[in-house]
Amino acid sequence: MNSKKFALMYTLIFNVFTPAFAETAQSFSETRFNKAISSKEAFVVAFHSDSCGSCKIQKPNLESLLQEEPLKDVLGLMANFEATSEFRKHLEKPVRGPSTILVFKQGQEVARVQGETDKQKIRDLISNAIKSN
Repeated sequence: MNSKKFALMYTLIFNVFTPAFAETAQSFSETRFNKAISSKEAFVVAFHSDSCGSCKIQKPNLESLLQEEPLKDVLGLMANFEATSEFRKHLEKPVRGPSTILVFKQGQEVARVQGETDKQKIRDLISNAIKSN
């Protein structure tokens, strides 16, 4: 196979099988968080753990929602619960368990839910939070 055919095949496969949420959901870092807070735009931080049963349902639901209207433009930061222990302690209201979603708007936390796995309820929580003043 020549290099042009390989490049074309790779591009097609990559674009088909790469999740669209890669554009709206990013791995958490304090730098990304601080940049999002400073921007005053609405964004979501989701704390997950690989050993958490509800996280295994919640995370893909959230990632899917961030691909859909009206949440398409909302940044999602996916945070490993265990790796963010120091950061979580310094939030105004600490995050005490995995499977927690925080919604921020204009630099402030405006909504929070823990353990929710229902896609519609997560959509409503985020939509209502970013619509409110």
